[in-house]
Amino acid sequence: FSTEKIMFKILMNEPQWGYDFLKFLVAQQNEHPWLTQFYAVGADVFVFVYPIFLSFWYIKGIVKKELETKKEALFVFFSCFFTVAFNILIQQFFDKQRPIYEFWIQSIDNETLLHSWLPTTSFPSDHAVVTFSIAIATLLIGIKYHKRSLKIWSVFLFIFAILTGICRIGTTVHWTTDIIAGTIVGLLIPIILVLPVCYSRLEKWIFEPVIRLEERIIWKLFGARKTLG
Repeated sequence: FSTEKIMFKILMNEPQWGYDFLKFLVAQQNEHPWLTQFYAVGADVFVFVYPIFLSFWYIKGIVKKELETKKEALFVFFSCFFTVAFNILIQQFFDKQRPIYEFWIQSIDNETLLHSWLPTTSFPSDHAVVTFSIAIATLLIGIKYHKRSLKIWSVFLFIFAILTGICRIGTTVHWTTDIIAGTIVGLLIPIILVLPVCYSRLEKWIFEPVIRLEERIIWKLFGARKTLG
């Protein structure tokens, strides 16, 4: 590998408490064999479900001609998008080997599906970033638009995010601190984006152009009435 590439990265090791928590989760599989399958499914399933969840959310806004609903779905989507982009940038400054490589549990070619195209660096966790950014964004947009249903949904999304993080550690794809760092990043960016100064720019530069484009397409295909002037 290129020495020049590593020169500008911070080499990281897992602290003992993080290592102990990983060992604890792995050890539970010996006592409870069903956890092996639970970890494997939980490590990825929620991340792949979220695009369907957001698509249905936006489609609901189209069907019911609710501009607010479309903006809610777009805020959650772009909160996740910008958070992941920021996380990938952070990853360029850290070099941390995943547990599966350090323990020789499995080869790099057999890693989980999503990481076959995402950066292979371990810190911070992309999965934690995705799950927690969607959970907090749903809560924040629910608060902004006074939607009790979204606040309730956010509780389940936070539970899914926590389960995903635990499963990622249990499958030894991530260290404990990878998940914690990903959680912090995932929570921070949506909180910044929902601030009035940021949200107004998201509306003007992203939400409204996307909605106008969608409505032009719907109008041409079905002659549906527009909701955005």
